[in-house]
Amino acid sequence: MIRDEINIAIQIDPLDPTRLIQSFDNFDDNNAYGFEFSGSYKPTKWWSFNASFDLYIQNLNGVVGTENVTVENTAYTARMNNSFKATKDLTFQLFGFYRGPNSMLQFDIEEMYFVNAGFRYNMLQGKATFSFNFNDIFDSQRSIVTTDRPTPFDGRFLWESQTWMVGLSYRFGGSNNKSLQRKQRDANEASGGGFF
Repeated sequence: MIRDEINIAIQIDPLDPTRLIQSFDNFDDNNAYGFEFSGSYKPTKWWSFNASFDLYIQNLNGVVGTENVTVENTAYTARMNNSFKATKDLTFQLFGFYRGPNSMLQFDIEEMYFVNAGFRYNMLQGKATFSFNFNDIFDSQRSIVTTDRPTPFDGRFLWESQTWMVGLSYRFGGSNNKSLQRKQRDANEASGGGFF
């Protein structure tokens, strides 16, 4: 049970009927329940992935303008992250996201999906890593809404989702240095050194 749920509300401007006002409003009590599945799998020695799927069902109740509105909404989301090991040092990644269409008290929201891709390359005997990521490679990440309450309205919300990033990391020191420090500490403790 979700009490006094806050959601986006669109109203006609009482001072200018040609304008719409977007605000937030408390709606009546709503019921929602759902479930999620997730897991990992490695079909081959060079390909592994993890995936998840969630589904939720809502019964929405509220007043829009002067109209009592009830909406039954079923929404689902799927994600999958793939890792492809081309060589010992080169790994490709591919991530896909899909959100199905769903409804709110005032809006119907269309499906949304996007795909990200990238790779990671280890260099200098594993001390350095070069990476490249390209987000939303098909430029499809957007939110499209339609409504007829209180008036017919279509909205399209875009954001700067198509981005790329280059990274270079270098690991200073190494396991040999840590092993040497550990050996010196153990020898010091064995010979009775230390503060206590």
